[in-house]
Amino acid sequence: MRALAILLAGALGSCTCGTLTRDELAERYPYADGTLYSRGGLAPVFAELETKLGGPLTVTSVTVHPGDVFLTVRDAKRPGNLDNWRYDGSWRDPEPVQTSRRELEDTRSFAIAEVPALGKLRDLVDRSLAELKIEHGRVESVSVSRFKAIEVSVDIKGPRERGRVTFWSRSRAQLWTKG
Repeated sequence: MRALAILLAGALGSCTCGTLTRDELAERYPYADGTLYSRGGLAPVFAELETKLGGPLTVTSVTVHPGDVFLTVRDAKRPGNLDNWRYDGSWRDPEPVQTSRRELEDTRSFAIAEVPALGKLRDLVDRSLAELKIEHGRVESVSVSRFKAIEVSVDIKGPRERGRVTFWSRSRAQLWTKG
């Protein structure tokens, strides 16, 4: 009986089972549940900032990595002011963005609500990985910006190559198609 207990203890001692930290999860599964690429992963993050700022978010850019989000947000109380916000599990203090008067009148701003694709990042990531077929490809980032239309770009990186797939809205109905 003692030999069986020693054998069992030795087997369990070499077991690699256990839990992964959030960083380990994001490293092994770059768009798995629990990362910002998962379905609905960004919704609570944006809702928290909207609550903090007291209203809907109007931004000029969004960049999402597996573990953090960067946004350039237009101040609702002072539309002439832009601030960079960073979320990496909690919100960091905003940093002011220096702009010119011309930039303040630009058409690059958009409401987060205008980008329903942000709620489907995992689907866009899956489509991008399938399209690019980069060996050992991993999501490097997802970025959202507006020039003539709102664009969502997914950057994939592998050990030997990298690529980008861009999606955009063709109409007010927000049908997201590949670029």
